[in-house]
Amino acid sequence: MLQRMDPHGRADMTAYALMGMGDEKEPPENETDAMVFNLAAEQLVNGSWHVGGVSRPPMEDGDITRTAISIRSLQVYGMPGRKREFDERIALAKAWLNAAKPRTTEDRNMQILGLHWAGSDAASRD
Repeated sequence: MLQRMDPHGRADMTAYALMGMGDEKEPPENETDAMVFNLAAEQLVNGSWHVGGVSRPPMEDGDITRTAISIRSLQVYGMPGRKREFDERIALAKAWLNAAKPRTTEDRNMQILGLHWAGSDAASRD
């Protein structure tokens, strides 16, 4: 991952794995650093994460979900020495999520959750 040899599923698989590890209270280590390095490198300049190709609804169906889980992964496992960078990446992703137009219930649910993780009162968004 440090060489940017993206895993199958790219950001989806990396972010879901990091979220699961975080939920299990796995401590940061070299492997999580490599995963976060790779995930951060996949963020687009507009703040979102996008994976083209075949979608797998409902969980791997859209950029809103992908961006929300990536925000959480960067929060949990972002390296302390790159905190300012990750804070900026999360702020950019938050702005993208706030402007995104959900098409499905999954999109809206993950938009609210991602904005919550990024520090917004997402439930009050119109």
